Amino acid sequence: MQATEGVGGGFVLARAPERIAVHDILAAVDPDRTLFECAEIRRHCALFGEGPPSWSVTGMCRIHLFMQEAERALQQFLASKTLADLGREFERKAPDQFLRDAESWFQLRRSERTTRRRRTSGGRSAKRRRS
Repeated sequence: MQATEGVGGGFVLARAPERIAVHDILAAVDPDRTLFECAEIRRHCALFGEGPPSWSVTGMCRIHLFMQEAERALQQFLASKTLADLGREFERKAPDQFLRDAESWFQLRRSERTTRRRRTSGGRSAKRRRS
């Protein structure tokens, strides 16, 4: 993303949507997020009474191991999908009228932003000339 500050500012993609993986977006927004947070339930199992036997806590928890494998598969899947893929999926699902309305809405916002930017920059120039 590239950001522009100010009243008419906003965000613009720094690369084409076809070159932005969904995984990269999620990693940028929430880099520490994981699918599974191990609670070490094997250490607190009621079946073990006072404390877990050594065989149950040696090595990695099996549930944790399975969840890590699932997380790797999910990350690979998300790395294979792009922002453009999401857009195409949305276009397939949304009704044509909604897509037209959404495009009109965005065009209006872009137009308003451009008009505001011109007024703001024109106002600054006029103030400088009077000073």
